[in-house]
Amino acid sequence: MIIGLTGLHCSGKSFISNILVKILNFKYINKRDFIKNYYIINIIERKGDFLENRFIEWYREKYKTLGGYKFMQEVFKNFDFSINIIIDAIHNVEEWEFFMNFSNKSILIYVVTPRNVRNNRDKNKVLLDKNRISSWHSLYSITSYSNCLLSFVEWSFNGALDKIDLENDVYKFKKTIIEN
Repeated sequence: MIIGLTGLHCSGKSFISNILVKILNFKYINKRDFIKNYYIINIIERKGDFLENRFIEWYREKYKTLGGYKFMQEVFKNFDFSINIIIDAIHNVEEWEFFMNFSNKSILIYVVTPRNVRNNRDKNKVLLDKNRISSWHSLYSITSYSNCLLSFVEWSFNGALDKIDLENDVYKFKKTIIEN
């Protein structure tokens, strides 16, 4: 099974991912870290040469030239998709279409959190929301019926809840989706 999380900046995707991993016993994949490791191993000659701004330039250029689907194919080509995973985070239709190919039970979860809560977490990152929202809408879909990432959402969590309430919500998710 593949569970993907999406949401605006500072909505709590990573926090909720950690709770999901703990309760569901799934493997956690931070997509950005996975891509960064791919970059370090395959692109730069020595790990000591890593510079964040070069990585970001490379990352953006790959998305622009290959698109999300083909870029995920390149980065995850040797990944074992037979295990249950949680992917933090999915940002466009093409990425989600790639991951959906590996499991007949793929679920996209939207983490929604009020803007004032996200601002309190990191006001500078929240300023990037315009780009995030535009990435949810693709010009085309490779394999699916929709070009809007949010049309694939099957569950949501409120990222403003405390840990105990979120854990209770994850147990409800487990009973409703995972165990059925």
